[in-house]
Amino acid sequence: EAGRLMWRGLRRTLPKRQHQKDGLVLDCVDQILGAMQDSAAGLRDAAMLSLASETLARPSDVVGLHVEHITFNRDGTARVLFVRSKTDQEGEGAVSAISTDCAARLRRWIDHAELTVGAIFRSIPLIAKTYRREPLPGRYSWPLSERDVQRIYKRRAAAAALDATNISGQSPRVGSTQPQGPASI
Repeated sequence: EAGRLMWRGLRRTLPKRQHQKDGLVLDCVDQILGAMQDSAAGLRDAAMLSLASETLARPSDVVGLHVEHITFNRDGTARVLFVRSKTDQEGEGAVSAISTDCAARLRRWIDHAELTVGAIFRSIPLIAKTYRREPLPGRYSWPLSERDVQRIYKRRAAAAALDATNISGQSPRVGSTQPQGPASI
């Protein structure tokens, strides 16, 4: 027992192995969204960042989202069904509501990319590439990977004059759960 207690005490004094990544709080998300242009990549990235921030979506949730999983409502809002998630062990899926601003960004991207089925967030190639698998229908044929999502968040944070060295694919999720500034009394 004495040895077990000694090791427990030593583990508490050692530095943690994992370092918490910086969160993109709502002010930072707004700053990034304000710095984006209306290019194809700008439309996609604005929709992706807005959606991830509002729904607390992980990169795996973002890349796994399909057009069929979104229902646009008459009032301008939308519902998103995340079919698979790390926190959904039973595989029942989780429905999240998104705001009118986020739904509008998502609709603009879907209309621009001419998406009807399949993954929503896709790569925008500089040149046409041929792959061995069948391309998805729409203007852009190849879905993003989780690593692509992380790179996009870092690049967009740097373009908005934010420190992107500690930004990860989890940053919108982490930032949405953090306080937005000094507490008001």
